[in-house]
Amino acid sequence: MKKLGLPLIVALIPALAILVCTITFSVVQVKDFVDELTSLEGVSVFPGEYTFNCPTAEPQVIWLYESILYEGRQYTTDRLPEGTTLKVWSVDGREDVEVTNPDGSMTKNSGSMSARVIARFTPPHPGDYVLSVSGASKSFILQVGPDDFMDTLMKIFTAVFVLLGGLVGAAGVFVAVFFILRARISKKAGPPPLTRA
Repeated sequence: MKKLGLPLIVALIPALAILVCTITFSVVQVKDFVDELTSLEGVSVFPGEYTFNCPTAEPQVIWLYESILYEGRQYTTDRLPEGTTLKVWSVDGREDVEVTNPDGSMTKNSGSMSARVIARFTPPHPGDYVLSVSGASKSFILQVGPDDFMDTLMKIFTAVFVLLGGLVGAAGVFVAVFFILRARISKKAGPPPLTRA
């Protein structure tokens, strides 16, 4: 039993190290996903105007919150009110930006919060922009942000694959180290003594 103790302990050390690193990485990925999913950056009450900054000229999306508790009030809606008009322009040159309907449907949900993309646009250059919403008689919540939801979703898949890979890797390292050390110890110990009849 003592001969098995040393290989067992030595094999556990790298296996546990791999597991700890894998779990830590996966937890960070999941936390980043949840933080981005529930972030209220770029959120505002409409109709009205909202000024926001685009640090790059990357595509942006506009989310409509179908259900959200915001600033102590519950907002619910299943669509934009009839007659609602969305406009986006740059602050510096009052340049209008084309706002288009999204290709397909993209949604996000977290607890009682749910939202879906209702529009897309691509700013012509980095800078400050204004989202103007008019024609609606009912208040609702919109959010402007980068069109990177799929990149954010990939963090979950990455966390799952890394976790599975880490489990397999840790098991492989444990088995390999354990049997190599056990074989070496058995070789050094030599053959068992012969028993006399």
